[in-house]
Amino acid sequence: MLTLMQREVVRLRRFIPVYKNEVLKILMRKTAVFLLLIVTVLTIGIGFIKRSEFRFSDQEKEQIQQSSALTTLENSLKVRQRNLENYIANTVVKVLDQENELTSNVAVNLITYVWEYTEASSKVWAAETKIDKGVVLDTDFRGELIAKIAGIKARIDAYDYLKTYRDNYGYEQYPSAMAFYNTRIEIKDDAQKAELEAEIEKYNQIVTNVDFDAYCEYEINRMEEYIEAGLGIRDPGSGAPIYTPEEWKRQIEIVELRKTARVTGMLRSHKAFFSDAPNLLLLKSTLESYEQDTYATQSSIDEIKKKINMIEYYIEHQLYDYGKENTEFFTPQSSIGFAKGLMEIARILLCLVAIVLASTSVSRELETGSVKFLMVNPVKRHKVVLAKFCAIITVMLIALVWMALVVTVSTGIAAGFDALHPYLFVGTNGVFAVPFVVFTLMYLLVMILPIAWFTALGLQFSATIRNSVGSMFLCVVVLLLGVAVDILAYHLLYRFWLQFIPTVPLAQLSNALFPYGGVDAMIPGLTFDGAILTEELGILFALGYAVLLTAGMLWTAIDSFCHRDIK
Repeated sequence: MLTLMQREVVRLRRFIPVYKNEVLKILMRKTAVFLLLIVTVLTIGIGFIKRSEFRFSDQEKEQIQQSSALTTLENSLKVRQRNLENYIANTVVKVLDQENELTSNVAVNLITYVWEYTEASSKVWAAETKIDKGVVLDTDFRGELIAKIAGIKARIDAYDYLKTYRDNYGYEQYPSAMAFYNTRIEIKDDAQKAELEAEIEKYNQIVTNVDFDAYCEYEINRMEEYIEAGLGIRDPGSGAPIYTPEEWKRQIEIVELRKTARVTGMLRSHKAFFSDAPNLLLLKSTLESYEQDTYATQSSIDEIKKKINMIEYYIEHQLYDYGKENTEFFTPQSSIGFAKGLMEIARILLCLVAIVLASTSVSRELETGSVKFLMVNPVKRHKVVLAKFCAIITVMLIALVWMALVVTVSTGIAAGFDALHPYLFVGTNGVFAVPFVVFTLMYLLVMILPIAWFTALGLQFSATIRNSVGSMFLCVVVLLLGVAVDILAYHLLYRFWLQFIPTVPLAQLSNALFPYGGVDAMIPGLTFDGAILTEELGILFALGYAVLLTAGMLWTAIDSFCHRDIK
């Protein structure tokens, strides 16, 4: 046994000098350094190109601040309008049910006011479409909106006076009271004008100062008053409850979450304040109903738990996405998505570098005759090929580590270094976060599998074909065909035969292992007749397939080199 180990140590000592020599030859080749430099410059260049599209300018940031404040204003006005609508609707019901002799007069007027109010309310809800990524709500429309609300408020105040007048003086003086009511509706009263001006000024202050904390405190206090009074809101048309006292408690929790999700200056695509907080409570409510539903699958329950954990991490750690959407090459939802796009481009370019190194490693030495010097070493031929393979993989690993830093810098240039938030591994029991640069390194290291496959393919062609140009040409053709098939796979979802085209599972392996970040894996699991078996089986298949293909290509290269006559 000791003798066998000693023999292996001797063989390893003979192999290491050959391996070192191959690594030095690759590092000394100007072609390898030049290609890596091109990949680096291209990756950094994309970061600069996308900077203007991915990052907001100072003017756009100011617009987003204003639109965020206006959205806050709009939400407040919506709640107030619903309160007014509920008040008017209840008044109409009282008049129709209890004061039948007044239906020909007061009820008709009040129904008209409700109709006018509904029309104004629809404009308020439609205004939400005008607030989208830097588009500021029109100033005239805002003034008109506030004037409408103030007008409705004046009608209600006047009707309160009218009702008090009727209760105190009876129906004899009713016509004069109605005349006064109509006067107040037109807002001709100086006091009413002053009140309207004060209200407009107050909302202008909200728009100018963007004081979210004060607004949140105001909303919480207001809703606590509703809960204490037992007030709710009902739709005036259908009578269906919109907000009950219990619903107000949920709204308070949403506002408190929004306070936690507050960010100075701008919001993460408006999501942290206006989406993450309510979505978290909605998901928790959905999870409770799913857990009580016997028909709900465990996978759907686990998916909701993952989403809950992810949003909670967002809010707790204040992760904000400053990126725009709908860019030219891809649609990044975050800095993670942008980095994935860069690394997918780097994957193709690094595979091309591996092809250039591998396809010329044997054939060029056969052409120049320098392979004879390799035969002088006391190693067998198959170890010469293995040394070349290991040397190329070593150099490519160094290149991958370098590209992880380059991708991090490029993403920081495009999205801002403050947007390089951690990558989240989301599970049902919690979230595990890794730093951004560690994520890029892990993501790129997975790409060593397709690089190893193309390296073995290049060695196979290089050992079989004496012409280095011909072997390189064939490898590049295979690479381009693989990229084309990978693109076409998006239009041929879940076809069983796609999994046996090497480039498809290899290209999608990184996305399958790192699903978070807006880029979906194309082949999440083995499929048969359109049915997905399991995602885990698909990942294991891609890993096993990559190893088998690489081993097969490498064995073919060794066999071809060992049986070649070297003169």
